[in-house]
Amino acid sequence: MMESKAVRYSLVARQEAVLGRTRAFDGSTLYLPNKITETTLTLSAVRDTDDTPVSVFITLVAVVNYSNCVQLFNVIFRRVCVCVRVYVRACVMSDPAGPTSLGVAASWTSLLRSLQSNSYTTT
Repeated sequence: MMESKAVRYSLVARQEAVLGRTRAFDGSTLYLPNKITETTLTLSAVRDTDDTPVSVFITLVAVVNYSNCVQLFNVIFRRVCVCVRVYVRACVMSDPAGPTSLGVAASWTSLLRSLQSNSYTTT
C-alpha cells in the first residue's frame, strides 16, 4: 500500500475510464455509484514521481445501504467544504477569510444523527 495519500488519490483519479467520473475516495475507501462487476479489480497506472508502473487493486468489500452511509456523507461533505474554502479547525467549521464561525457543522451533525437513528430503505 502506498504511504502517500496524494499518490493514492492520483492513481485512483487516473482510472476514470474504468471507474467512471463520479466517485468518493478518502484515501483508503472508494465509494462508487455503480457496483463493479468483479470481486477484485486489478488496474495499471504509472506513478508521476519516477514513472514506475504500479498495480492498483480494488476489492469489493460490501454494498453499503443508505442507513450506513455516514462515512460516505462525511467524505462528500469534506470535499464540498474544500471547494467553498471552509475548513475544520478544532471541530468548528470556519471561513478563513471571515471572522465568524459558520453554523454548518451543527446542522450537519444533526442530519447524520437523524440518519443513524431512522431506518431508511432504498428502492
